[in-house]
Amino acid sequence: MTPKEMDSWAYIRVPGIGILPGLACPHYDVTGSNGVLRSADFTDLLRRHSGEYAVGIDNWAAVIIDGDQFSVVSRKGKPGSVDENENFTANHTLGHPGVWKLEVNTSTGDLQRTLEHVQ
Repeated sequence: MTPKEMDSWAYIRVPGIGILPGLACPHYDVTGSNGVLRSADFTDLLRRHSGEYAVGIDNWAAVIIDGDQFSVVSRKGKPGSVDENENFTANHTLGHPGVWKLEVNTSTGDLQRTLEHVQ
């Protein structure tokens, strides 16, 4: 790919490995190579596929799946999208890592973002 092609891309919906239904965005809290915050770019994709559920996983966070249970882990002292009040912040240098459950309200188009707590 040329440098111009590396800077000009958009998210697309592709099939995963089939472990979980829905969409996932790793590195949710950082800026992509296209210069756009991944959380903003991913929200646009989710709006194009409203009615689907998604997770946004910050750069220093992970989801551990064990059967029908899951837990969230993150690295202490690393940046992320969870501010001190456990709200989303687009400035990841102000927060700590986390995992967000995401859904677009099909009536309003508003993003609903729920923090999944670290176990």
